[in-house]
Amino acid sequence: MQFMQSLATLSIAITVGVMVICSSFSPVLTIRTMGHKSAIAVGLVIITVYCGAQFHPLYYTAVPAAILMGVQGATLWTAVSSFLVRTGGKFAELNSDDREVCITRFFGLLYTMVRLNLAISYLVLSEGFPLNGTTVLVNGTTVLVNGTTLLVNGTTVQVNGTHLSRCGFHFCAYNSTMPVHSGAAFSSAWIILTGVAFVLSILAAFLVAHYVTRLFDLVGDWKGDGGDPPSVGQVLLEPLRQCAAPLMLLLLPLTLWSGAQVAFIIHVYSQGFVSCGLGQPMIGYVILTFASASALCSSLSGFLVQRLGRRSMFLSAGFVNLSMILLMLNWEPQADHFPLYFIVAGIWGVSDAVWHTQLSALYGVVQVASPEAAFSVFVLWHSLGYLSVFLTHSLLCVDASVYILLMLLFSGVIGYLCVEIVESRRFGNNDPSKLQAIE
Repeated sequence: MQFMQSLATLSIAITVGVMVICSSFSPVLTIRTMGHKSAIAVGLVIITVYCGAQFHPLYYTAVPAAILMGVQGATLWTAVSSFLVRTGGKFAELNSDDREVCITRFFGLLYTMVRLNLAISYLVLSEGFPLNGTTVLVNGTTVLVNGTTLLVNGTTVQVNGTHLSRCGFHFCAYNSTMPVHSGAAFSSAWIILTGVAFVLSILAAFLVAHYVTRLFDLVGDWKGDGGDPPSVGQVLLEPLRQCAAPLMLLLLPLTLWSGAQVAFIIHVYSQGFVSCGLGQPMIGYVILTFASASALCSSLSGFLVQRLGRRSMFLSAGFVNLSMILLMLNWEPQADHFPLYFIVAGIWGVSDAVWHTQLSALYGVVQVASPEAAFSVFVLWHSLGYLSVFLTHSLLCVDASVYILLMLLFSGVIGYLCVEIVESRRFGNNDPSKLQAIE
C-alpha cells in the first residue's frame, strides 16, 4: 500500500510538472495543426491509455503514462477552453445574448462535470479506507487502530480528542503519524474507479470523434483572416508573448491562486485538519462535500454573473476564502467539531466554482483574438500554482502554506481589480465589471 501511495504521488507530480513545461508551446501548435476536435479526441485517447496503465501500477507503466498525461493535459484543457470561448461567442451572436454571460454558462457546465468527477472519485475511494483494522506508524512502532482508539504499548490513546500530534494551523506532515493501510479494500475501490474511468474515456473519445462538430463549421476560419499562415516559430512564441502582455501579468497571481487553492483543500486541509482530527477515512467524504458544492455553484455561475456581475462574484469569492483562512488560523480541530470540517470544505467549494468559471471566462473575454494562446498561459500558471502546493505540503507546516495562500489571494485580487480599472478607462466603460473584448 505504501508503494501505491508513493507511486501515486510521483505520478501526480510528473503529470502536473509536464503540464507546466508543455503548456508554453505544445497546446497552440497542436491545436493549429490538428484542430480543436482532433486535439480533444486524441487527448481523450491518451487518458484511456493512462487509465489502462493504472490497472498494473508499476514504475515502468505509471511514469510513461504520467508523462503522456501531462502532455495531453495541457493540450486538452487548452483545446476545450478555447473551443468553449469561440462557440460561446458564436452562440451569443446568434441569440443576441451577452457574450460574457454565454461563455460563463459554458464554463459553468464544464466545471460542473469536472467537480462531479472529483466528487464521485473521492466517494468511491473513501470506501477503501476502513477505520477498523488499519495500522498506523507511530515513532517507528506499528500500532493497530481499533474503533476510535490506538493501542500503543498496552496504553489506549484516543485518535480523536487528544491527538498524537497537533492538528490544524500548526500541523506538520513530516512530524505526524503516517497511516499504513492494509490496502485490500482500497485496491478494490481503485480498480473499480479505474475501470469506470477507462470505459468513460473510450466513450468520450468516440462521442467527440463522431458527433462533435468541427469548429470551422461552427464559427468559420478561426486561424486568421485568410492571409499567410503563421510559421511554426510564430506559433510557438505566441504563448510567450501572451505571458508578457500587461493584462496577463496582472492576472498571473490570481491564476496561481486558482491552482494553489485547489491543492490546498485536497492535500493540506485534508491532511492537516481532516485526517489529523477525524482520521483518514473521512477525507473522501470531506472532499466529496467540497466537490459537490463546487459543482452545484458552477452550474449556477451563468445565472449569478448575469444578476450580480463578475466583479461582485470575484470579490465575494475572495472574502469567502479570507474568512475560511482566518477561521483556520484560530481553529484547533477536535472530533466534536465534526460538522465544521464539512462546512469549511463546502464553503471553499463555493468560492472554487467562482474562481474557475469566472477566471476562465475572463481569459476568454480579454483575449478573444487568441484564446488558444491565452488558455495555454492559464494552464501554465494554474498548474504551477497547484504543483507548488502539492510538492511542498509534506515539507511545510500548515501555517507556512496558509501564509503563502494569503499572499497569492491578496496579490491576485489586487491584480484583478487593476485589470478592471485599466480596461474601464481604456474603453470608457461606466461599468468596470463589463470588460470589453480585445480583438
